[in-house]
Amino acid sequence: MRWLLKKRLSFLNSLMSLDSVFILGDAIGKVDIWSRATLALGKNFIPEPRNSSLDSLHRCFEKFKRKIRLKHMFYKEEKKTHDTLYEPNPAFSPKEAPEAIEEYLNEVWADLRKGAESKVHNNTLLSKMKSRHTKAARRYVTRLRKKLLANNLQAAIADKNLGLVVIPTKDYETNMRETLESKSFARVSYSTVKQTTKAIHTRIVQAARTHLRGNGKKPNNLFKFVTAATPANSETPTPYLLYKVHKLSKAELENGVLPPTRLIVPNTTSITRRISRYIDYVTAPIVKRKVPYLLWDSKSLVKEIETKAFKCPCVLQTMDVKALYPSIPIQLGCRFMRQFLTNEMPPTQLEFICDMLELVMENAFVHYKGRWYHQRIGTSMGTSCAVNFANVFLHTLERNIMSEALEAGRVLTFKRLIDDIFMVTPHVADAERFAEEYNSLHENINVTHDVGHKVDFLDLLIRRPSQPEYKRLKISLHQKLHNRYCYLPWSSFHPRGAKCGYIKAELMRAIRNSSTAKEFLAYVPVFAKRLRKRGYPLKVIQKAFNTAHYFNRRQYLFGHSRREISTQTDRVIFTVPFNPLTEAMDIPKLLRKGWQKVLEEINYDSEWLQPPMVAYKKCTTLATLLKRDRESAGIQSPTDGLD
Repeated sequence: MRWLLKKRLSFLNSLMSLDSVFILGDAIGKVDIWSRATLALGKNFIPEPRNSSLDSLHRCFEKFKRKIRLKHMFYKEEKKTHDTLYEPNPAFSPKEAPEAIEEYLNEVWADLRKGAESKVHNNTLLSKMKSRHTKAARRYVTRLRKKLLANNLQAAIADKNLGLVVIPTKDYETNMRETLESKSFARVSYSTVKQTTKAIHTRIVQAARTHLRGNGKKPNNLFKFVTAATPANSETPTPYLLYKVHKLSKAELENGVLPPTRLIVPNTTSITRRISRYIDYVTAPIVKRKVPYLLWDSKSLVKEIETKAFKCPCVLQTMDVKALYPSIPIQLGCRFMRQFLTNEMPPTQLEFICDMLELVMENAFVHYKGRWYHQRIGTSMGTSCAVNFANVFLHTLERNIMSEALEAGRVLTFKRLIDDIFMVTPHVADAERFAEEYNSLHENINVTHDVGHKVDFLDLLIRRPSQPEYKRLKISLHQKLHNRYCYLPWSSFHPRGAKCGYIKAELMRAIRNSSTAKEFLAYVPVFAKRLRKRGYPLKVIQKAFNTAHYFNRRQYLFGHSRREISTQTDRVIFTVPFNPLTEAMDIPKLLRKGWQKVLEEINYDSEWLQPPMVAYKKCTTLATLLKRDRESAGIQSPTDGLD
């Protein structure tokens, strides 16, 4: 009874974060306190999943067995560093490994099966496993989904990762229709989309055969990757909306005013998904080299600020390009990309890249509730090459006025992250003049700007010293107005290491973004209080806080992270879903058991010294569950799309 009360109190902690849920429009008054508390758990919250069956565990083990055999089969060959476009052959069946390895695999599977069967049949232990995570949350999530459907409400995601939005279904559909029926899109029939999909695949294969493979040659891995997207395994993407609640005032949010939206088109199922990734793979290094003033995250801007002094008092300015992606004329953008890539690659490759880029940009189709649309203006947010396409488009327009301003001393520094710009100028007049010049670059380009001695940019609050000397700018964490700090709750079914790792990563970010230790130390108790509101135990917080220290700031800022040093490992990975059963089984211990015997009988290189490791697959999140409900509520069979 005490355990049940404790778990319910843990869930009620989310009531303290009810303001992380934005109730908009006529949805006000239709969402009860328990539904709001469930939504306040956040979009990344995972309710307790079901246990793995023995069959699913065996399928995971068979994949692991195949990896072990492949590693033994090819370990004597010269090492090959596979790029991100590597396309393995799933049909290849490796031969059996030596007897020592096969015995090891048989022992591992025997231990896995024995452990799974004993824990499933041991009701006492199973109940103990389930007590580690609240079962009540799963019931609340089920109840929430039913109530949203019964009240014709939908849950969407707020932009800037600010939380979840609840909106009437009719308002969500109205916003979607207004976007898809704007001048940027055109209605098409289902048969047109189907025929175009086949034509796109044919065109990709023909172009790739000439450029990537060559006539009469055996298909290489890159050719197989590019042509792997076929009409049979592709679908027209279904878009969704992000709500820009940060654009509204507090009073407007309290009154349920609907904010502007941002259309997102996931490209994971599109026929152009593979060729788009290839274009991004080829053009990204060129863009980084030729456009050095581009930012890729806030860390790169902090590095610039920490290594450069400005004569104060100077003026800080931020600019934001409105609706950049939908505003790019496709033909003009493709022409700019051709000019940008000229002399950067052989002519045949240039023709192939530009031809495929035009193919991707001119054939963006979306499907929404039995209707099909073709995007004619701009590029959709979701395709892999969209970022480089937008960066090159703006770079071609802005480079002349930026170079002139830098040479004349009217601009001291210029940095841009896609559509967000940060500048330092000597005077306010110089900042205003540059903003006017930028607005006149193209009829589709419109920027908003903010000028002052203190500005917020991305997750940074940047300010200049008041002394009339050469000084470095000061930075601190920017706390957004509508940020509800909807951190992953402790009750979410994530591995403990993932939650502690998140705390450490957030502390390292705060250290990098704080010019002085005083600012960071002032943030620490605030962060700890927010974690306590999300149900984190005090001991866990204290232990995680001891893993990041301000005196390591230079290392966090200028050193290489483990991900930057190497993203690949020589160890074989056993991938299993993370659920109560696999959590209770000590799988890493089972993988280590007997590995030393393998090393003693077979003379392997040093890369084999480490035993295989386990990686857990994440289960379905709350946002994914609500998205499925939203999509299933409007499922219709394919029609001609023109009713």
